[in-house]
Amino acid sequence: LPLTVMDVTLFRRLRLDKAGALACLDDVFARAAAAGGLVTLLWHNNYFDEPEYAEWEEVYAEALRRAAGYRPYCATGAEIAAWWRTHAGRPDA
Repeated sequence: LPLTVMDVTLFRRLRLDKAGALACLDDVFARAAAAGGLVTLLWHNNYFDEPEYAEWEEVYAEALRRAAGYRPYCATGAEIAAWWRTHAGRPDA
């Protein structure tokens, strides 16, 4: 499954603040929804509950709230792989 958004990319590589990160996520969600696509988020657990990363945690929580507005299909990687194998007509690995 391709990685779509990662916390470190938003905040360290792109140097976005909270508003910028949320705007980026809004764009990603809208584009994926319009195309019937997949969005994967990678948020490192070591940044949760750390005072210096409070904004990262806030963005994650808000991203989930905003994503929920699209009524997405949510699943684990294994569940998505199983769905794909079934629908692509491929035998289980």
